[in-house]
Amino acid sequence: MKKQFVLSFILISFAFITGISAQTETGEKPKWNHYFESDFYFYSDDFYVLPMYRADRNHLHLEARYNYEDFQTFSAWGGYNFFGGEKLGYFITPMTGLAFGNTSGFLFGGEMTFTLGGFELYNESEYLAGFDSKQDNFFYAWTDFTWSPTDWLSFGYSSQITKPILTDYEFSNGFVLGGAYKNFGLSGYLYDVWTDEPFVMFALSFSFPE
Repeated sequence: MKKQFVLSFILISFAFITGISAQTETGEKPKWNHYFESDFYFYSDDFYVLPMYRADRNHLHLEARYNYEDFQTFSAWGGYNFFGGEKLGYFITPMTGLAFGNTSGFLFGGEMTFTLGGFELYNESEYLAGFDSKQDNFFYAWTDFTWSPTDWLSFGYSSQITKPILTDYEFSNGFVLGGAYKNFGLSGYLYDVWTDEPFVMFALSFSFPE
């Protein structure tokens, strides 16, 4: 437990110090890019919202989530951005953080985006190591593979995988259709349509640079 805490603290501190000290070749400090998103889940008779906020400043990445790891659970993340590429663009962010609430624990994860022409592969994954019990531990991954025929339209395949400790993997697969206008984005997801329990999720986002 102590080693996990020290590792989380070191990684978050490293990302923060690097981001604050980073400067462009002209000596100007990089500006912040802000991103807000709310995911709306409709599952059977249940409805719940997952709000998220991300802030990037060159290599520094900060993130906050609510209802993501569990209901009434807040998580705070820090990470380091690796980005570049020409034909094949990449944006990779290893992260670590802490979760508090109904489920509390250390968080280890990452976010990755690869783009090639109009194609994009996005993945976010995490592992939670619970404070109180190993039964709280789980692995989760979300993957989207989409194609954008225009700047404002995208569609493709989406999957979610969850692996709680001592239980089998839980899979949800489906389709995603998204649209964008200026700094706004709206995506609709339809999961498990071929099962007895399909569900729908909408993601509304807004981003802006300083």
